[in-house]
Amino acid sequence: MRRREHSGGRGPEQQSSGNASYRCSMSSSADFSDEDDFSQKSGSASPAPGDTLPWNLPKHERSKRKIHGGSVLDPAERAVLRIAELKNVVSSAQVRKHVNDLYEDLRDGHNLISLLEVLSGDTLPREKGRMRFHRLQNVQIALDYLKRRQVKLVNIRNDDITDGNPNLTLGLIWTIILHFQISDIHVTGESEDMSAKERLLLWTQQATEGYAGVRCENFTTCWRDGKLFNAIIHKYRLDMLQQIAARFQRDSVICEDKLILARNALQSDSKRLESGVQFQNEAEIAGYILECENLLRQHVIDVQILIDGKYYQADQLVQRVAKLRDEIMALRNECSSVYSKGRMLTTEQTKLMISGISQSLNSGFAQTLHPSLNSGLTQSLTPSLTSSSVTSGLSSGMTSRLTPSITPAYTPGFPSVMAPNFSLGVEPSSSQTLKLMQIRKPLLKSALLDQNLTEEEVNMKFVQDLLNWVDEMQVQLDRTEWGSDLPSVESHLENHKNVHRAIEEFEASLKEAKISEIQMTAPLNLTYTDKLHRLESQYAKLLNTSRNQERHLDTLHNFVTRATNELIWLNEKEEEEVAYDWSERNTNVDRKKGYHAELMRELEQKEENIKAVQEIAEQLLLENHPARLTIEAYRAAMQTQWSWVLQLCQCVEQHIKENTAYFEFFNEAKEATDYLRNLKDAIQRKYSCDRSSAIHKLEDLVQESMEEKEELLQYRSSVAGLMGRAKTIVQLKPRNPDNLLKTSIPITAICDYRQIEITIYKDDECVLANNSHRAKWKVISPTGNEAMVPSVCFTVPPPNKEAVDFANRIEQQYQSVLALWHESHINMKSVVSWHYLVNEIDRIRASNVASIKTMLPGEHQQVLSNLQSRLEDFLEDSQDSQIFSGSDVTQLEKEVNVCRKYYQELLKSAEREEQEESVYNLYISEVRNIRLRLESCEDRLIRQIRTPLERDDLHESMFRITEQEKLKKELERLKDDLATITNKCEEFFSQAADSPSVPTLRSELSVVVQSMNQIYSMSSTYIEKLKTVNLVLKNTQEAEALVKLYETKLCEEEAVIADKNNIENLMSTLKQWRSEVDEKRGVFHALEDELQKAKAISDEMFKAHKERDLDFDWHKEKADQMVERWQNVHVQIDNRLRDLEGIGKSLKYYRDSYHPLDDWIQQIETTQRKIQENQPENSKALALQLNQQKMLVSEIEVKQSKMDECQKYSEQYSAAVKDYELQTMTYRAMVDSQQKSPVKRRRMQSSADLIIQEFMDLRTRYTALVTLMTQYIKFAGDSLKRLEEEEIAKNKQCGMHTEVTSLTQEKKLGSNAGGWMLEGSRASGGLKGEFLKKSMGLETSQSFDLNQACSVREDEFQFQGLRHSVTGRQLVEAKLLDLKTVEQLRRGLKTVEDVQKSLSRFLTKATSIAGLYLESTKEKMSFASAAQKIIIDKMMALAFLEAQAATGFIIDPISGQTYCVEDAVLRGIVDPEFRNRLLEAEKAVLGYTHSSKTLSVFQAMENRMLDRKKGKHILEAQIASGGVIDPVRGIRVPPETAVQQGLLNNAILQFLHEPSSNTRVFPNPNNKQALYYAELLQMCVFDVDCQCFLLPFGERDISSLNVEKTHKISVVDTKTGAELTAHEAFQRNLIDKSIYLELSGQQYQWKEATFFDSYGHPSHMLTDIKTGLQFNISEAVEQGTLDKALVQKYQEGLTTLTELADFLLSKIVPKKDLHSPIAGYWLTASGQRISLLKASRRNLIDRITALRCLEAQVSTGGIIDPLTGKKYRVAEALHRGLVDEGFAQQLRQCELVITGISHPVTNKTMSVVEAVNANIISKEMGMRCLEFQYLTGGLIEPQAHSRLSVEEALQVGIIDVLIATRLKDQKSYVRNIICPQTKRKLTYKEALEKADFDFHTGLKLMEVSEPLMTGISSLYYSSQ
Repeated sequence: MRRREHSGGRGPEQQSSGNASYRCSMSSSADFSDEDDFSQKSGSASPAPGDTLPWNLPKHERSKRKIHGGSVLDPAERAVLRIAELKNVVSSAQVRKHVNDLYEDLRDGHNLISLLEVLSGDTLPREKGRMRFHRLQNVQIALDYLKRRQVKLVNIRNDDITDGNPNLTLGLIWTIILHFQISDIHVTGESEDMSAKERLLLWTQQATEGYAGVRCENFTTCWRDGKLFNAIIHKYRLDMLQQIAARFQRDSVICEDKLILARNALQSDSKRLESGVQFQNEAEIAGYILECENLLRQHVIDVQILIDGKYYQADQLVQRVAKLRDEIMALRNECSSVYSKGRMLTTEQTKLMISGISQSLNSGFAQTLHPSLNSGLTQSLTPSLTSSSVTSGLSSGMTSRLTPSITPAYTPGFPSVMAPNFSLGVEPSSSQTLKLMQIRKPLLKSALLDQNLTEEEVNMKFVQDLLNWVDEMQVQLDRTEWGSDLPSVESHLENHKNVHRAIEEFEASLKEAKISEIQMTAPLNLTYTDKLHRLESQYAKLLNTSRNQERHLDTLHNFVTRATNELIWLNEKEEEEVAYDWSERNTNVDRKKGYHAELMRELEQKEENIKAVQEIAEQLLLENHPARLTIEAYRAAMQTQWSWVLQLCQCVEQHIKENTAYFEFFNEAKEATDYLRNLKDAIQRKYSCDRSSAIHKLEDLVQESMEEKEELLQYRSSVAGLMGRAKTIVQLKPRNPDNLLKTSIPITAICDYRQIEITIYKDDECVLANNSHRAKWKVISPTGNEAMVPSVCFTVPPPNKEAVDFANRIEQQYQSVLALWHESHINMKSVVSWHYLVNEIDRIRASNVASIKTMLPGEHQQVLSNLQSRLEDFLEDSQDSQIFSGSDVTQLEKEVNVCRKYYQELLKSAEREEQEESVYNLYISEVRNIRLRLESCEDRLIRQIRTPLERDDLHESMFRITEQEKLKKELERLKDDLATITNKCEEFFSQAADSPSVPTLRSELSVVVQSMNQIYSMSSTYIEKLKTVNLVLKNTQEAEALVKLYETKLCEEEAVIADKNNIENLMSTLKQWRSEVDEKRGVFHALEDELQKAKAISDEMFKAHKERDLDFDWHKEKADQMVERWQNVHVQIDNRLRDLEGIGKSLKYYRDSYHPLDDWIQQIETTQRKIQENQPENSKALALQLNQQKMLVSEIEVKQSKMDECQKYSEQYSAAVKDYELQTMTYRAMVDSQQKSPVKRRRMQSSADLIIQEFMDLRTRYTALVTLMTQYIKFAGDSLKRLEEEEIAKNKQCGMHTEVTSLTQEKKLGSNAGGWMLEGSRASGGLKGEFLKKSMGLETSQSFDLNQACSVREDEFQFQGLRHSVTGRQLVEAKLLDLKTVEQLRRGLKTVEDVQKSLSRFLTKATSIAGLYLESTKEKMSFASAAQKIIIDKMMALAFLEAQAATGFIIDPISGQTYCVEDAVLRGIVDPEFRNRLLEAEKAVLGYTHSSKTLSVFQAMENRMLDRKKGKHILEAQIASGGVIDPVRGIRVPPETAVQQGLLNNAILQFLHEPSSNTRVFPNPNNKQALYYAELLQMCVFDVDCQCFLLPFGERDISSLNVEKTHKISVVDTKTGAELTAHEAFQRNLIDKSIYLELSGQQYQWKEATFFDSYGHPSHMLTDIKTGLQFNISEAVEQGTLDKALVQKYQEGLTTLTELADFLLSKIVPKKDLHSPIAGYWLTASGQRISLLKASRRNLIDRITALRCLEAQVSTGGIIDPLTGKKYRVAEALHRGLVDEGFAQQLRQCELVITGISHPVTNKTMSVVEAVNANIISKEMGMRCLEFQYLTGGLIEPQAHSRLSVEEALQVGIIDVLIATRLKDQKSYVRNIICPQTKRKLTYKEALEKADFDFHTGLKLMEVSEPLMTGISSLYYSSQ
């Protein structure tokens, strides 16, 4: 059975106990194969690799150290070995911990993950926490990993392992063993479908085959008796013994070779010694002997194992061991005899040597070998160890080379320490026994008392024993050891503490001895005293020595501890680098680079620590520390290990560089292989051809192949580079232990490596013998030595056969591709030449006599030359062609000869026909000359016919007649010439009847004769037409002069005067004109007769010659106009006579009623004046006067009916006069427009106004009289009662004075003679009457229209303004309230609330932007809140809040409430930090105070209180939100009224939206673009909840115009989230009508117009001024789209035009014409549809884009009007202004595509392809037109105008395959359309995709924006 190694797994060496991990890096001969396993288990210490230990020093270094004496190297060895042992003790403890409790230790998952990492070599993640969650997660990571490795887990969950379930835990471990251990078993006879368990069972059966009573059937019952285990162990024990025997034989040969080398060296030194020369090989021989002793020691262990295992050759091997031992001893004796001459060992050295040799050899054999073998060896060993044989001894250098087990320390009085037991399985920690001090307590004095001694003898014996104890302890202290490693030092330190404690306790015995001194008598007294003094002296010395030794042990322990830690760290790094996998399977070089960089940083940091430890060692050595050897050993070990790690780092850098190059090469090589393979496939696919291949395609391919050849040749350098690099690529596969070497290969050392068995220097060429282990290789050095060396020290040098082969394959592949290209290129060239030759042959075969005669003489020979050259080209190109065979070439040569003969025959035939054609050419030239002259005359005639005459120009008419008479004479001369040539031709026809040219000449002659007759007839008719038109023109001019005469008379300014004689004079004049007009009627009869004649001639010309008479149409129209104007003169005279007759009657009635009333009022006024002059003297007179006045009042009331009758007649007269004047003015305007010479006429005062004014004066006098009389009667009555008392009379006078003053103030306000004035002036008395009379006189002189405000009292009506109440009179003054509404208020028809609501926009309504509407959440938010939430910045929020403050209020969009700035700050609606800025803005509402006056914004600007720019921004915002604010009245005023009232001027108003005068400053929150406030309001939506405007914020652009929808979103309901159009909201009663009209007006501005068709039928059209949309109301009613009832409501004024239009829009179903080209553009700002010509003229698109889009329209049906969707031909589109002349000229050729292209000779309709080939249209235009048709729904068949697919078009022959392919290839589309939005070039297909469907026409329109001019700075962002 053999085992496969897992990648990253561990070999059998991991199963050994002891220092396995240490030996991996430190053992010199450690081979990690099975045959070396037992050597590792035996515990034999071998040198470490590299230059890490002192025994690997060069010879001169060893000699240098030897001079210093002592075994310098032994402590170093012990130190390093002991460090490794300590490390492994820790590792062993950890391993044991893992198996202490399997169920417990796997619960946290860490150990389970570690186990999987070790088995698989992968690194797994893990959780670091200690909670149950982390444990479950770690176990789950392990289970998931097993699942990924296809390990089947049955019912094992993470909580089972975490909870310590025994069954499932064991099941998991067994599953892991099956997968990672048993699954790798390969058994002879296994099948592929066997499971791992079945293979293990098969192996067990095979292994135990032949053992009696043993049979393995399962893994349960068969194993219970243990026989199976024993059988397997016995089976493989033999294999193990065989391995040990093989290793024994190998090591024996090595030992024998080393002994031979040692003997040769010894003989050389013997010769040198005899010659008197210093010997040189002493140290080298000592090393050989040492190595042989180590091998001998291992042999003793191996032989013992073989004897125990009853190996059949065990006896022979024992004898071989004995022989080797004898040879070693003999060599030692020889060395002693040679090197002892002149140098003797001391007795102590001799003893030590003998003791060491005896113990190392005898004890090693005696303790381990079989007894029978032991005795034989001992006998043979003893004689060689006599003192005589070693008297000369070994040199100190040799002694120093002995290992600690060979040269143990010797201490007199104590038993020798034996060498370590080398038996199998002994722990490394037991390999050496410490020699510690023995502590013997001193005898107590009491112990001597029972020995029958006297007191003095007891004292003497007691003091002597104390003295002996001190001497003994002193000797032990002097001879004590310090320890060679950390455990021994610690043991010595602990032991010495006990010794020192015993020494200190000895002081009590000393005191007791001093006490006993007084008991001593002479003569023992002196002796006792002497011994006591000596005891005290010796004790003091002992105590001091003990203290010093304790101090030295402490310092030594500190140093060894730190050194041990550093060496462990260095050893760990060494292990990592040595064990790293540098084979080709480890591709993660970058990760290793990172790790190496981190390691170098760690080494830099660690260097300081090591230096510190080294400095401690130096300091101890300077202080002459007693443990010098141990300190030097540790110092040397650290230095050498540090140097070795640095060397390993250099090796790693080299490997990183080489591996990087390796993987880069193979990656690039693979890319090259793929590239060449793909290129080869592409050449085979692309350049394969045959005779059916198209020539143009082949020519392109030949050209492309040449370009590809250039690329292929350039790629040669890349291939050559790979070839060169392949030779430098190292080999990585030998580093993979899975790829076992079949033979040894050379390798190169990249660092120095020295060990006992082998020494290798950098750059040495070595041989790799075995690579079965990843970390260590079996290497043979240049000197022939073989050893296991770390693989990291070597590189497998180039060449890498795989890389070279790979590069060679690439080169071969490259040559193959090149050959394939050459073959394809020749084939294509041969086919191209063949095509040219065949085309030449076909061209000659298609030739005839006619075609030859058209050629020049030299061209005939050129045809034959071309044929020959084509043949030669083909013969040359087809030589190596695979397409043409030899027979093909021969056949083509024959065809060429046949063609040559055929062409020569044609030349002969052409010569015969040329003679006949000479005569033909003469006659045909004359006929054609006549034809040309005739066509010239025809052109002149047609041009004259089609050129209209100059209108109303008799001279031009006569000149045209003269010219046509000359043309007629010229035609008569041509007619004679034609008759002559006709006779000649007839003669030729009779002579050469069979000539092929006769039919042509006959046809030409016939055409000319026919044309002559037709043109001559047309000329005659045209002359008659000109003469007739001349007469018509004369009559028309006469009629026009007559019409103008009477129109001028009727238009003369003669106002109607309110005088009877004037009216009669006007009537007589009009009657005279009417009689004159009747007499002149004959002029128009004559004109009518001439027109009839001209019409007959015009009809004849059209019927005979198809030429329309343009002049007749104009003259007919002009004549009709004259007749109509003449009839208007008749009608005007009759109407004026009738109207004047009615005016005269009305004037008579008015005068008859006015004069009596006027006289009566004058009489009453005179009477009253007299009464006021004569004041009553007493109460009686006053009572009489009062009665008279009452009678007068009764009379006045009776006159009221007369006043009403007079008013009726005045109004009748005024209405009649105004109708007359309106009729006159209308006629005058019509005449001015017709004569096109308007005269500025001064406006005359109408008599209607005078009569009305006259009556109003009368009414005013009458009303004043009534008021005066009524007040006077009341006043007189009161006065009559108060006359009795003078005091009352005085009070009356005072009150009268007060009323006079009040009345004076009211008159200053401009009150007229209306009703309320007289009510406020009730008083009597002379002073009062005189005042009223004067005030009445002033009122009658003022215009009624200019004093409407005076008719309303100051306190009559009160309304709420912006900040305070406003009176009705103030609203009248501001023209917001008219008198009609005032009258309705007075009568109760309207309430103040109704008027307040209708004027809310000017009074109280919040019309500015209240806040934001968040499109994403459909929420509203104030600007202050948006700034706080950082939706917009603070300065932007401040700008909108200032606009609110400057236009009326601060608005809370949540509640809809409005506040002044102070209230808004107090309520927290705005931030207090905005307060000052907002108060400043609020002045625009409250007014700016200046010289105790309140000024508006404009007035503040004029007085320089406000910056003009800032003021303009405020005015723009105010006007946009309702009007200019009048701060005095507290209302908004329309701009026109504001101009009249001085709140604004025309200059500012006119340029308020001109960027050069007033920049845009209000930021759009969506894109930060500066806009006018009016533009922002256009973007707003109306919130029905708070009744205010919100600015949408977001990416949905809900309020943006969309050409695909009829209405934009204008209304939102934040409560329900509804988003509606204005029409939808109005229909649902969510907004009132005023809001609806305002919102709808933002998108559309409708007007009504009436148009008349050619038949006079009217059409009522709805037209939107902004977008250009039109609706025919009549058609909508007929189609049922519009209800007649709704139209009736509109006509009655019950509904608005906007409602009517929106109703029509709501009925529209959006259309989508899928075949539509781009019909035009629509402006995003206004929604206006504009044609392509307008877009070009407005610089929205370039002219090329417009032309291409027009070509698309023309080629798909016609030029489109985007407003109506109708299509027109180019000529009509030019007439309608859809194109200009430049576009029209370029589009006429394109129009042929859709109308059909006729052949100029056959008149057959051709396809686009045929027209392109015939050069009728250009190729580019033809292709564009087809592309436009294809993209808009299919190709158009010219005759049927039906759409066809590409396949259908191919079938009917409209296009060919090439064009079909190009149409479907989108990459061939040209980018000739510039997108107006992005300015990026588009194909027409991309432009169609970007276009939108117009909801009205269904056509596609492109979106375009007019550029905005932004302002420079903002009012609201500037500092105040």
